[in-house]
Amino acid sequence: MRPPHTRFVPRTVTVVEEKRRRSTPLEEFRSVDTYVLLGDPGAGKTRAFQAEATADPHGEFVTARRFIRGTPGRVVALKGKTLFIDGLDEARAAGGDPRRPLDDIIERLDRLGHPRFRLSCRAADWLGANDRGRLRSVAPDGRVTVLMLDPLSPDDVARILGDRGGAAQAASRL
Repeated sequence: MRPPHTRFVPRTVTVVEEKRRRSTPLEEFRSVDTYVLLGDPGAGKTRAFQAEATADPHGEFVTARRFIRGTPGRVVALKGKTLFIDGLDEARAAGGDPRRPLDDIIERLDRLGHPRFRLSCRAADWLGANDRGRLRSVAPDGRVTVLMLDPLSPDDVARILGDRGGAAQAASRL
């Protein structure tokens, strides 16, 4: 969770499949049925998902592990929601076949009737076209957009650190 008194800085992303790379605000993908958010460890994927789930009137944030191990009652409660499933990489880190956690997520999404969803994963743990192709089977429109979380700009870092009382120190280090 984020520390108290820390301002959330809206994030930008780059569509992985596009030849012409350009940063776009993450919020511009709210109308997309399905996307995967990739990023480096500690880049802010979880916080971005929490903010997006809060902004969506039907948004529901859930960790991948909890989604996979969810009780039947919990799964029913997720029907009709836009699911923000965070941390596929953490479920994969438990060991065994790295494809199994995604298989479990796909099975749950299938049982839920193919809801709108977002999935986050560390870029290094994403199995590329293989994972994307498997997710298409449960995407409401059969499409999966893959996004890469852009790094924070120096101004964004200064704003965050400024909220913690360290604006001058932040500016001098950048």
